[in-house]
Amino acid sequence: DQLGRRGRLGPGVLLTGGHLAGPQCVDLLQVDARTTRLPAPRVVTRNTHGTGCTLSAAIAALRPGRPDWTSAVRDAASCGVSSAGVT
Repeated sequence: DQLGRRGRLGPGVLLTGGHLAGPQCVDLLQVDARTTRLPAPRVVTRNTHGTGCTLSAAIAALRPGRPDWTSAVRDAASCGVSSAGVT
């Protein structure tokens, strides 16, 4: 429901699942009405300040060299940059 409402704000939305319960966190990326689930293992740490900013900066830096937003988000997360899964 939130993804649909946020999707009306622009061409793409990334909802991170770091505050959800469970051993995995699932981010949802919606670009041009297509939703992609991006699961990641939960990282247990108290050092959560700035994780969202770091993730967004990595996505922005990677996007020019990737064919689409989904690739940029996946690559940012695979480099260990994620706001998902941090508790």
